[in-house]
Amino acid sequence: MLVSCDTEDLGCAGGLMDNAFKWIVSSNKHNVFTEQSYPYASKGGNVPPCRMSGKVVGAKIRDHVDLPKDENAIAEWLAKNGPVAIAVDATSFQDYTGGVLTSCISKQLDHGVLLVGYDDTSKPPYWIIKNSWSEKWGEEGYIRIEKGTNQCLMKNYATSAVVHRPVPPPPPPASTFTQEFCEGAECQSGCTKATFPRASACSSAAPVLSSPRAGPITSHRSSTR
Repeated sequence: MLVSCDTEDLGCAGGLMDNAFKWIVSSNKHNVFTEQSYPYASKGGNVPPCRMSGKVVGAKIRDHVDLPKDENAIAEWLAKNGPVAIAVDATSFQDYTGGVLTSCISKQLDHGVLLVGYDDTSKPPYWIIKNSWSEKWGEEGYIRIEKGTNQCLMKNYATSAVVHRPVPPPPPPASTFTQEFCEGAECQSGCTKATFPRASACSSAAPVLSSPRAGPITSHRSSTR
């Protein structure tokens, strides 16, 4: 979607994540299409024409936020809000086949990737990054790099979408209600409960029922469920 349709950037020649987020918000009505309905197809260097019709919206972006150059802050945001778009020096990615990369060349940002997770229990701790070079590359399309040492300059340019979260609909009305009939005005003793369909109207005057203990029951209270 972005490579073909984002007019703020340069397609296969690159661009900035901030520009991509701005284009989604301002020109694509906040919509991000699912990868299934608009798959990435530019790996050969040829950019297909932009085709927006018939696509499935997978999420809506309300805004984006640039994160501090701090790995702890980035990890906190990721754990709370989801994946983070980062720029890296991808020189060391060229020969990567697996494992945790601990000696990444870190000179110049030249590639955008998606930070999707981390593991602080491992030795060394590591970041999990999704690349765009197909599932045949790296660890089924992913790479792990050491966390806490700014490998590949990963903390220097990190930004993330602020996703629109729709307000959930209100719960349906209760299908039943329960009345509790008790002795005395304060409903402290001799109580009996009865459940009625929700369509029934609760009488303002309590019915007279027999108490298992003594005398008529004159007070009641109601609850729904």
